Amino acid sequence: MISASKENKNFRIFPLLILLNLLLINISFSQNERGNYYSYSIDLTTVYDYKLDVTLIPPVITTDETIFHLPKMVPGTYHVYDFGRFLSNFRALDADGNELAVSMVDSSSWKISNASKLAKITYTVNDTWHPEDSYNFVFEPVGTNFEKDKSFVLNTPGLYGYFDDMKSYKFDINITKPQGFYGSTALIPVSSDETTDKYEVESYYMLADSPMLYTNPDTTIVEVGGTDVLISVYSPNKKVTSKFLASHLSEILEAVREYLGGTLPVNKYAFMLYFMPFGIYNGSGNAGALEHSNSSMYFYYELDSTQAMSYIESNAAHEFFHIITPLNIHSEEVAYFDFDNPKMSKHLWLYEGITEYSADIARVREGVITRKEFLKVLRNKMNIAENFSDTLPFTVMSKDVLTKYVDEYQNVYYKGALIGACLDLKLRSLSNGKYGVRDMMNDLAAKYGKDKPFKDDELFDVITELTYPEIRTFFADYVEGNKPLPLKEYLALAGVEYAKQKRTKDISFGTLSVNVDDVTNRVVVENLDNADEFGQDMGYEEGDVINKIYGTKVTAHNFGLIVQAVMNQVKAGDILQVEVLREGKPILLMKEFYKVDVDKHNYVGFKKKPDAQQQMVRESWLASD
Repeated sequence: MISASKENKNFRIFPLLILLNLLLINISFSQNERGNYYSYSIDLTTVYDYKLDVTLIPPVITTDETIFHLPKMVPGTYHVYDFGRFLSNFRALDADGNELAVSMVDSSSWKISNASKLAKITYTVNDTWHPEDSYNFVFEPVGTNFEKDKSFVLNTPGLYGYFDDMKSYKFDINITKPQGFYGSTALIPVSSDETTDKYEVESYYMLADSPMLYTNPDTTIVEVGGTDVLISVYSPNKKVTSKFLASHLSEILEAVREYLGGTLPVNKYAFMLYFMPFGIYNGSGNAGALEHSNSSMYFYYELDSTQAMSYIESNAAHEFFHIITPLNIHSEEVAYFDFDNPKMSKHLWLYEGITEYSADIARVREGVITRKEFLKVLRNKMNIAENFSDTLPFTVMSKDVLTKYVDEYQNVYYKGALIGACLDLKLRSLSNGKYGVRDMMNDLAAKYGKDKPFKDDELFDVITELTYPEIRTFFADYVEGNKPLPLKEYLALAGVEYAKQKRTKDISFGTLSVNVDDVTNRVVVENLDNADEFGQDMGYEEGDVINKIYGTKVTAHNFGLIVQAVMNQVKAGDILQVEVLREGKPILLMKEFYKVDVDKHNYVGFKKKPDAQQQMVRESWLASD
C-alpha cells in the first residue's frame, strides 16, 4: 500500500526558453530512441463525463501503412464486445505534431497512412459502464468504469490497443492517479509514488490479462502456500471489507491449495471486487466475475458481508482455479488469441466445466462444505442445465459459441461441471480410486504447461493415452456426441441415488408466487396457490410487499440473491424473519424453519448402505487426502 507524504516544496523555476528547449530535445530524443515497445499514459485525475484521454508513444513503424486495433473480444468472455466503439477523437501525429491521415477499417480498427512518420497517437475512451447507448452492454467485470475521485475499474482491453503483428512487443503503462489511491493488480509496478505508477508488461497478451482497480485502498494480503493473494474491495457504503473477505476466503484458498497438492503455480494473485449500491445503477443487470491467469475481477451488488460471502465463495473458488486452465493447460486458439478475429477452441468443457467442477469438489474434499451440500450443488446444476439443449454436442457448441450457440454458453457452468463429475467418477471407478480428474489435470499440466499449447483436435486422444480406453468412448458419446449424460449410472458408482422426480422432506422458503411491481421495482406476493405448508404458516397474504429479509432491504434486483444466500445457510430450527408491507404498514413475519413435503426434481441422495465398491469410489471422490 502506498502511503501519502507531504508535497516537496523545494523546487526550482526554469526560464521559459530553457524549458522549451529541453522539451524539444526530449521530443527529438524520444523519436530517435524509440524501440520495439509501446509507451502508454493515462491520467486518472482528469476524467470527465466517464471519459479518459489516452496517449501512446508507439514502437517504430517501418511500413507505409499500419493498422491500430482495440480488441473485439478478450479471452474468457466468449462474447464479442467490440471495444473500439467506446473510442473517439482518434489522432495520429508525426514528430512535429502534424496529423497523419487516418481511416476507419471497422469499428475497432484504424488505418494510419505514412506510418513510418508516426510518433504519437491520442484518443479518448468512454467507460463501458456508462455508455452513450446501451447496445451490446458489456458485462461489468469485462469493462471499464471511470468514477472521478471514487474508483476506476481498468480492464486493459477497453483502454489500450495494438498494431498488426506487434502484439508480442513490450508495453510500458504509465498511470497518474489521485493522491491516496492504490492500484490493485497482479502486475508489480517497476516504480510507484504518491501520484504515479509505472508497469512494464511483456506483451499485449499479458496486458489484456491484467485488470486493475484504482481506488482508496481497502486491501488485505493473505499468504497461501507461498503465494501472496491480494484481496481488494471497493464498497462505497463499507458493507463489505477486504479483511472480512480475507478471513473467509482463506479457507477456500487453502482448500484449493490442498486439492492441488500443496503448492500453487503463481507467486501473486489478485482478487478485485467492486460492490455497487442497489438502486443507483442498472447496467447489464448481471453480477459475477471474469477470470485471468493471475487475477480475477468481480462485480456485485452491495449486500452485507455475510450475505455477500454466500455467493462470492463459489465464484472465487472457480476463478482461482483458472490458474490451472487456461494458465497451464490451453489450446493454440487460446495461446495465440486473435483479438480482432477470434477463433474458439472446442474444449469449453475443460476451460469452464472442469474449472467449475474442481471449485466444488475441492470445497467438499477439504471440508468447506458438507457432502450433503455438495449434492445440493450438483442438483442445482442439473436443474439449471435443463434450460439448455441436452443433445447439442459440447464441442460443437464451443466452436460456435460466439455466433450460432451464443445462448447456450452459460451451460458450461452447469452441464460442463456435470461432465466433470461424471468423468471423475468414471476415472475413479476404473482405477479403483487411485486416479481422478485432478490427476488427469496434473498430468496434462506436466505434459504441456504455460508455454506449450495443445492442438484442439488431439486433446481427447492425449487424455485417453494418459488414462483408459473407455475414456475415449466417454468423450465420443457425451462431449463430442449428442447423448445425454447418464447421471443415474455414473452417480451410482459412488453409491448416490438419482431420481428424476421424488417426494421427500426438506426446508423451504415457502414456494411463493411473486411478481415485480414495475413502478416501485418491489417484489409482491401474487398469490398463495402454490405455497407449501411452511409458506402458509408464515402468514403471507396476497399483495404483501416483501420489504426486508433479516433486515436487508429487498428489491427486484436482489430478491433472488438474498433468498439463495439464506437457503444456503439456514437449517431446520432456525427462524426466518421477513418484513412485509401490508397496506403500507410494516409487519414482521417470523417462523421456525421445519421440513415439509416437497416434490424434488432431479433428486440426489447418498445410499445408506452402499456396497464395498461404491463406498471405495465415494471415499476416493469426496474424502480429503
